[in-house]
Amino acid sequence: MYPKVKPVDESEIIGPINVEPVDESEIIGPVGIEPTSISDMKKRRYEGHHTICQKIREIYTLTDNEDIKLKCRIAMAMAKRMHERLKRYHEESTKVVEAK
Repeated sequence: MYPKVKPVDESEIIGPINVEPVDESEIIGPVGIEPTSISDMKKRRYEGHHTICQKIREIYTLTDNEDIKLKCRIAMAMAKRMHERLKRYHEESTKVVEAK
């Protein structure tokens, strides 16, 4: 069970997040990950599809800020990479358990 998080009211919000302009040609991502393609960001999923990637897509479509869109593309690439690693770890751990 996840801990409940107290909702933040407006008096607790510090202010707008300052987003520095980002030059896409200089971005490779924090761990050498290139941003996901724009076509992947525009994919549609079924209603009720609750994944990290879908939430990032929703943020991407809701903003007009190009810097935030680029950060969403990087976050999407990171989430996809994390998912692939988790699948690999699961497969490896299953093999170890079956070998015993």
